[in-house]
Parts: sequence; C-alpha cells; structure tokens
Amino acid sequence: MDILVVDDNAITSQLFHKILTQEGHGVTLADNGIKGWELFQEKPFKLVITDWMMPGMDGIELCKKIRGEKLPYYVYVIMQSSKDDLADSSEGFAAGVDNYIVKPFEPSEVKVRINTGIRIINLEQRLLKKREDLLKEHKKLKKSYMDTVRLMSSFAEMINPLIGSYLKQVGTFSRKIASDFELDEKEVDRIEIAGLFHDVGLLGLPDLIVSKDEIHMNKTEHALFMQHPVITALIFETVPRLAKSSKIIAGHHEHMDGTGFPDGLKDSQIPLGSRIVAVVSDYFRIIHSWGGSPEEIRKRSVKNFGDEIKDAFIVDEPGPLLEEIAKKALELGCSRKYDPLVVEKMITRLALKEEHAENEKWLSIEELKPGMVLEEALCLKGGERLLSGGITLSTESVELIEKLKTLGGLAGNKVYVTENSN
Repeated sequence: MDILVVDDNAITSQLFHKILTQEGHGVTLADNGIKGWELFQEKPFKLVITDWMMPGMDGIELCKKIRGEKLPYYVYVIMQSSKDDLADSSEGFAAGVDNYIVKPFEPSEVKVRINTGIRIINLEQRLLKKREDLLKEHKKLKKSYMDTVRLMSSFAEMINPLIGSYLKQVGTFSRKIASDFELDEKEVDRIEIAGLFHDVGLLGLPDLIVSKDEIHMNKTEHALFMQHPVITALIFETVPRLAKSSKIIAGHHEHMDGTGFPDGLKDSQIPLGSRIVAVVSDYFRIIHSWGGSPEEIRKRSVKNFGDEIKDAFIVDEPGPLLEEIAKKALELGCSRKYDPLVVEKMITRLALKEEHAENEKWLSIEELKPGMVLEEALCLKGGERLLSGGITLSTESVELIEKLKTLGGLAGNKVYVTENSN
C-alpha cells in the first residue's frame, strides 16, 4: 500500500517511514499540509496519515480538501493528535477523518490503525468490483430486453410487411433523434419502443383506410383512424415496464397548435417522445407508403400540402423525390404541427445519413462480415421477410445466413448493407 505521511516534524516522519516500510508499505513524506496536498494530487494515495497542527495548511483543512475531490475510490485518513486534542476529535470526524493515532505512539498502535484502514479500503474495493459486475449484468439484461422488444416488433412485418418495415425504421430513427437530445438511456429506450409499435393499432383496420391519406378520409374512416393510438397505448399501459412508452404512443398524433388527437394537447403538453415519433413517423410514412410515378407523387403531394410543396420537386427519380417531399413537408409543418427543434435534428440526421450513403453497397452473401448493417430486409425464397433492415450482423448471424444460402432458402445472393451505422 502506498501511504502519504504529512508531518512538519522530521523525527516523527522518519519514525513513520521506518515502521511502515518494515511492514512492506511504500511511503511518501511531506513536511507540511500544502506539500502534502500537492503530492496527493499527483498520485492516487488511498491512505493518508497527517498531523493535526501544521503551518500553512493544517490536517483538518487537508482532510477537507481530500474529501472535496470526486475520486473513484475511498481515501482512508488517519489524524495524529495529542491526548489534549482528542477532546476536539469531533471536529476531525466532521472534516472526514476516519481514525486517530495519539502521540506519543507505539509502533504496534500504528500497525493496528494502518491494518484497520487497509481492511476498509479492501472492503470498498470489493464493493466497487461487485457494483461494477452488477452494472455489467444489468447492461446485459437491458440489452437482452431491448433485443427481445426489437424481435417482437418483427412479428408486425409477418402480418403486414409494409407497416412492419416502416415501424422498424421509425423505431431506429426515433432512437437516434432522442439520443441527439441527450436524454437518459431509459428514456431513449422508451422512445425507440414507442416508435417500433406506435402504429400497431392500424393492423386491425381495413387496408382501404390504412392506405389513405388522412385528408381524404371520410368521417367514419377518420373516426376509426383516430382510435389507433389509443388502442396501442392501452395495450402497452397494461404492462408496467412499457407504461411510459404508452404515453408517448398516445400522443404521437397531437399537434403543436392543439389541433391533433386524441386529447388536443399543444406545445410542451405533448411529451417530447411523442413529438419525436410524430416527426419521424410522418417522414417515413411518405417514404414507405407513397408509390407511383413521379407525376403521381407530385400530384399527391400538392393535394396533401398545397403549392408550397412544389419547392421539393427538384429531382425526377421516385426515391429521391419522395425524400425531398418528406423533408419539405416537415419544414411546412413546423410550429403548427411539429416541434421545430425536433424537425431541425431530424433534417440534420438525414444529412448525416446521406453523407454515409457511399458506404452502402450490394454484397454477395460470401462477402458479408460481422459488424455490417442490413439496409434492406433479408428475405426467404418465398418472399417472407427473415431479417429487417437496421440489424447489425454478428459472426453467428453471418454464418447462419451462409448456411441458409447453401440450403437454398434465400431469395437471391445479394444483400444491401453498410459498414457503418450512425
């Protein structure tokens, strides 16, 4: 154990040095409190012996400084004092002193006090190690929980591939936006879960309603459509661990100006998670559900957003055109429908995605490597979705994909992946 001894009496310091080195400890001497403090800042001492009365900085002030440091370990402080000083020992304990050595002292007494301190330090180290191990296990359980939730969301793809794929992308991107707000990990998880399942209530509605734009629904259709966030929220509310995601789901159709549903909330009354999911889901709804020729897409966008949307008509290919329209729709809905700050972060994220698009490529099954991310779903030979886009491939998953390809179970030999995910 490296021990710092702080004492302005050279004879006492040398006596401590002799006793402690004979016990196998490393000893650093300081002849005053100021020097002791400087040495303490240079080296991580876990045990300090200091005299009480010293010029410049006494032992009480030194102890207070040590306790004021935010250290990842505990420092055991032993104060030297005379018998007369012991009457004021409460001052030392209040400053953070752990134990006393009364002068004049015997070597045996010093050894006992030191061994007591070492036991406390070792106990603290074991507790810290136990805490670290528990945190690692908690992290594993949390990852396992989120992996299970993500796996469950894949069942939506089996029921409705279009909605399922869309939900997966909304969940993934909502998590990224939530992280950009520097929210705590639990809240980021809740927002991702809400994004993954926010429109599950649509699965029970007729395809005719699901495929319609909201502005074209009649009264009966819109009444049914308005139920889906409440239905999904109710399902999640019954599971305690998912209840907070339920509130996010319930509010993802609320508008900043109070014209949304189901409760007509406005501005900060709408949970931040709901505001995030609203922006992300509306963007990807256009990307995923609007098909047709460029001319058909342009006409549909004007019907939904008015002539101002025409500023987005800068490309002719359907994919890029839909992306421009979806971004412009978010900008047009700022303040009225969407939280401007969420829209800003969404546009920034989309720009990052475009910057990294050069890393996306079609590869053969044989070229797949662990760490690559699926950008499009991997499908079975019959067309059923096996793995959704956004999944990071592990060593095991690459091996299983190769085996499935050998068995003739995959649709084609090419997979669209990226080497980096942001």
